[in-house]
Amino acid sequence: MRAARTLLIAAALLACGAAQAQAVELAFGPSARPQSYALALRGSGWLAPEIAFVSEGRQPYGIPNINRVLMFNAVATAGLVPGLQGFIKAGLASSRWSTNGSGNGYSNPGRPGYDMGAGLTYMVTPGWGLRMETIYMHHQQSDVPQFEHFTLTTLQLVAPL
Repeated sequence: MRAARTLLIAAALLACGAAQAQAVELAFGPSARPQSYALALRGSGWLAPEIAFVSEGRQPYGIPNINRVLMFNAVATAGLVPGLQGFIKAGLASSRWSTNGSGNGYSNPGRPGYDMGAGLTYMVTPGWGLRMETIYMHHQQSDVPQFEHFTLTTLQLVAPL
């Protein structure tokens, strides 16, 4: 019940940003970590909603888990110079779709966590661009019943939809 209420509040906050959005952009790109990537749909405007999916990729030290995080964010954007935008974002996160490869029987219940981040978007042409962002996530782990802190930097291609 508490998680549902939290998600409802987040949806209402995102809807406030969506009222200003005129278009949607798709961004996709990898990080330096093997098999790690981010995929996001973001509205436009100075305050816009975003739905993002991050796969943390291969874990260090041979750990077979793959943490996958779905995030619902509000993104505040400001133009810095022509063609270059800076942004900050924050929202709710859930790692419900993570996989536990350790075989210890733990099942991720998908408790809500949070994320926050910042980055830059350089628009090569109107609508098409490159984005570099760093996000900090605090979400449920897939192999033990505790929360994980994780930071990921990705380089993404931005395309209009």
